Amino acid sequence: MATPPNMSTNTTVTTSQCTTDMICYGVGRKMTHPKYEFEYKVEDSHTGDHKSQHEHRDGDVVKGHYSLHQPDGSVRDVHYSSDDHTGFHADVKYSTHHEIPHHHHHH
Repeated sequence: MATPPNMSTNTTVTTSQCTTDMICYGVGRKMTHPKYEFEYKVEDSHTGDHKSQHEHRDGDVVKGHYSLHQPDGSVRDVHYSSDDHTGFHADVKYSTHHEIPHHHHHH
């Protein structure tokens, strides 16, 4: 049996669906544009665990902030960013606005 003109005997058909957050190129290859945002917060007076974080990503740029109470009562506050061009950067600050425990001496 002869193969009709313009027809290959080894034909492969590839289909893909692309969402609005993806750029499709080539056959069967995708390049994604990651995008997300999340946030959480913990405030537990029983254990003393106090922390929070917020982060968002758009393409290759990630920005965020987190905060946590250190065991000594200080608060660590970190703002960070990262991208493919400049790498990771963090601005870390410690606040010392905490109560100094009062020790009672027994006589």
